[in-house]
This record gives sequence, C-alpha cells and structure tokens, in this order.
Amino acid sequence: MSSYEQTAALLKGLMSNLMSTDNNVRSQAETALNSEWRDVQPQTLLGSLAFLVHRDNEATARAFAAVLLRRIAFQDVKAGDNKEDERTVWSLVPNGVHQAVKNELLGALKDETDRGTRHKLCDTISEITNNEGENEWADLLPALYACAQDGNASLRESAYRVFSSCPYLLSGQSPESVNSAFGGAFQDGDATVRLAALQASVQYILA
Repeated sequence: MSSYEQTAALLKGLMSNLMSTDNNVRSQAETALNSEWRDVQPQTLLGSLAFLVHRDNEATARAFAAVLLRRIAFQDVKAGDNKEDERTVWSLVPNGVHQAVKNELLGALKDETDRGTRHKLCDTISEITNNEGENEWADLLPALYACAQDGNASLRESAYRVFSSCPYLLSGQSPESVNSAFGGAFQDGDATVRLAALQASVQYILA
C-alpha cells in the first residue's frame, strides 16, 4: 500500500468540493486546501495528488489532480518570517517526495487511457521538467523515447506533446538519438501523432 493512499482518499473528498458549483462550498474548500494542506503538509499534498493522478479509478479525478498538482507545485509561498522570502511549494519538499511524484507520473504516462486526462498529465510533466531543468529528471527522457516507439498511438502522441513543451530535452542529444525519437513519426498511421510530432519538431528547430 502506498504511503499516500489514505491521505489521497481524504484529499479526493476535498477535491469534490473544489469542483462544486456552490461558490461558498468551493471557497471553503480552497481555504482548506491552502491552510490545511499546502501550508502545513505540502509533501503530503503533492504526494497524494500524484497518487490520484496515477491510481484513481475516475478519469475526472485523475485529470483534476493533474491540474492541481501543476498549479500548486509551483505556487510561491512564504518560506520564513521575511515577507520577501518566498519559494515554490515544490522547492520546499524533500527530494524523496519529488521522486515519488515523478514515479507516479511516469506510471500514469504508461497507464492512462483517457485522452483528455493524458493531455493534462503531459502538461504537468512538462511543467515540472521546465521548472527543474533538463538534468533533474533522469528517467524522463528514456521514458519518452520508449513512448515515441510504442505500439500505442496515445503513448506516441504523449511523447511528442512533452517534447514540444520541452524541446531542450532533445537539444543536447546526438543526431542519431533525435532521429530515433522522430523515426517514422511523420508517416505515422495516426493523425494526432503526426501532428504532435510536427509541432515537436518545429519547437526543437526553434529552440
């Protein structure tokens, strides 16, 4: 059992209120998210959101968790008594939490079946790597290469969506590696893959 399974269940209840059409309910949930989770247990919040992204049974919950993770992780919060001493939530949590979050996201990248949720997942992965830098997520590039060559078109499209948002991931690679990443993509049998590959190649050239 994941260490975040129980807290993820509690957080999912709060997420339901965050999606409420009742302004008062939603406002109270937003206050609770910040005061009871983000400000006092950020590591549990990020880990629980990543758990939900990968393991929840409902696509809506997985998608919303991905959006919340992306938004919250890089919010600026006070890191001390000095008003000007602000850091992102991501920078305040231990490296072990970073790795746990990344592992769940890569697991979700492999397992996600809902297209809209997968797009939000790719956005979250891209946001993390763009904020960390290209050398901080060692497992990401090999995972994207594997996705680009997978028999599942959704995985191939996802790889190129991330490459498009993070073209510098390829800029330091050898021409052979770049060719392998795009090999056959422009003649792919799936139009969404071809389009995603084209967009990624443009961003790579412009980077």
